[in-house]
Amino acid sequence: PILPKIDRAALLDQALNQAKALGKPLLVYGFRIEGRPMYRAPLVDEYMNLAVFSDPDLAALIRRRFVALRLFVDRSVGKRLGAYNGNSADPLFLKVVEPALFLLGPKGKVLHRVQRIRSFSPTWVRSLLIAFLTRRKIGGEGALTEAASKAKSMRDRIYLAEQLSLDGRDGDALKLLKSFEKSALASSKWKEMFVKTAAAVLRRMGRLSEALKLLDAAPGLRLERMRCLIRAGEFAKAVALVEQVPLAEQDSEMLWWKGAALWRLWRTREAIAAFSRAALGDGPFAQRAAAMLARGDDTTPLSPLAHDFEILVDTRVAWKKGSPLPSTSELGEPKNLKKALPARARAGLLYLLERQRPDGSWSDTRYAYWPAPKILPNVRVAVTALAATALLRWRDRLPRGQGALSPQRIDQAVQKAQAYLSDDKRLALGTEEEVYSEAYRMLFFLERLKQGKKAEHKTLVAELERLARRAQQIQDKNSGFFAHEYKNAFCTGAMMWSLYLAKTHKIQVPEDVTQQGVKALLSARRKDGSFSYGGSAKGRRGGSISSNLKNAAGRMPLCEAVLRAFASSDDKKVAAAFRNFLAHLKELERVRKCDFHSDGQLGGFFFWHSVFHASEAASFLPPKAQKAVHRELLRLVLSIPELDGSWVDSHELGKSYGTAMALLTLSNVAR
Repeated sequence: PILPKIDRAALLDQALNQAKALGKPLLVYGFRIEGRPMYRAPLVDEYMNLAVFSDPDLAALIRRRFVALRLFVDRSVGKRLGAYNGNSADPLFLKVVEPALFLLGPKGKVLHRVQRIRSFSPTWVRSLLIAFLTRRKIGGEGALTEAASKAKSMRDRIYLAEQLSLDGRDGDALKLLKSFEKSALASSKWKEMFVKTAAAVLRRMGRLSEALKLLDAAPGLRLERMRCLIRAGEFAKAVALVEQVPLAEQDSEMLWWKGAALWRLWRTREAIAAFSRAALGDGPFAQRAAAMLARGDDTTPLSPLAHDFEILVDTRVAWKKGSPLPSTSELGEPKNLKKALPARARAGLLYLLERQRPDGSWSDTRYAYWPAPKILPNVRVAVTALAATALLRWRDRLPRGQGALSPQRIDQAVQKAQAYLSDDKRLALGTEEEVYSEAYRMLFFLERLKQGKKAEHKTLVAELERLARRAQQIQDKNSGFFAHEYKNAFCTGAMMWSLYLAKTHKIQVPEDVTQQGVKALLSARRKDGSFSYGGSAKGRRGGSISSNLKNAAGRMPLCEAVLRAFASSDDKKVAAAFRNFLAHLKELERVRKCDFHSDGQLGGFFFWHSVFHASEAASFLPPKAQKAVHRELLRLVLSIPELDGSWVDSHELGKSYGTAMALLTLSNVAR
């Protein structure tokens, strides 16, 4: 049959029986969880397979220390694993979002879960699994330990050290190696074998400088040196190293690392050439290279590296005895928000600076719903405008210094972005999502205007007035709504906010555009203060007051503030919109990493849209209420950065978008 029935409960029982027999924990990889919150779950599943499970060191650890099961988590096993998204009324709803790792004891008890993974790092996952094994005191002492204590020959001791390390017992491996290091390095016969093993152990432990120093004693070990350089983020050195290797000696792994390093240096043509050669080989590195060449139905590469979801540098769990293990790829809430702000903002700014493409854009997005790749140019322009605006807002916020965050580096990035944003050929004019490319380009040029550079003033004013006229052209003449995919209040609110800010800077905005926009928003507002999802409220009847208020929570502050800005609302209505927003903020946050309408109308792609625009609209609140909103958003945003310093909501929109929105929000609430 096309859809054969699979008894997943039986699969889980079989795996548990095997784990019990072997005395090992069970690792269940939940690549899909029953329910509709994720409609493009295969994308993040591919990211896990390509970036995480294909790593030889991690694969060895899982194979040796766990029984592993790849499983679609349906209703029959979801209750046992604590994950089920098929019914919004179920207590388990959205407790876990894929991809997820479930770590079970032999008796079937779930001992730990790691879920909502959006930063794909094999070194982080490996360190987390080792911390889990250590904390649970699973395995450890055994035949390898006894063999290592009795081994006499240097060959046996080197071999056993490697086996200990592959078992995840890196500390024991290094201790064994240190016990005969001097004699090994003095031996012409065993020196290279020792260095190769010891350097790999040090690399697995994240002690990269020590590994690279040790490798100086064996110049021929170029592949291991390359691995260490990549994990250390020394991409230029890694490329220079492989270029010294004869072509005949460059296997798929070396070519993959070369391509990855070139890609991160934005030498993309050379990277594609390296991937093309690597893909001709066999094994996981050939497959990873092929994923950089193959295109999905959204016209973008399948690989997580192409979309900045794969972390190449060494990343690991900062776990201490007694502290909880991480349950997701986020850093978590800091103990002191004020102290954490500069470091986390700096990490986000560095992330953006390093991910800007040579053409000036930030183009990691895969936001092409259903998919419709024709919209991608407009999405890339919108994201680039947000990222460049974030850089401008933070240019003088952090302590000045040389190097990575110098104002000059930010200025160079902004200049490149401005050239990209000034070119209408970058857009798909008249196509869906243009409203956001125009609204957010206006935000960028307004930020430039606020810098007060006289030489650019006339040019910037002219550009802003041109964009305001373009807004008039794409507005629906009858209803006054703007549309991204369909006419709606939330994108109308975004455009109207940009037009309002333009008017405050004395930019000429066609009066009928704002009048029509106000008319549209008023038509979308219900008596309870909620705003219809699409079009006027009259055209979308139904729904209880409570569901309407929940569904509209993210768009209410923006839309109500716009009406207040154009004298069509009042302070009480704005305050009510924000009270409702804060009341449903947790529900909005829990769908953040979903890529579909996950809880009624709430979806991950609305998260940053809602949070950023609420942080802007809060300027219409009285000081006490504004402070409360700022405090809550500051806590929220600083609690959810990813391992690599980025922020993200729906994976389709990408990390550059999420990071830009987070930094813009922080610039508003951390004053």
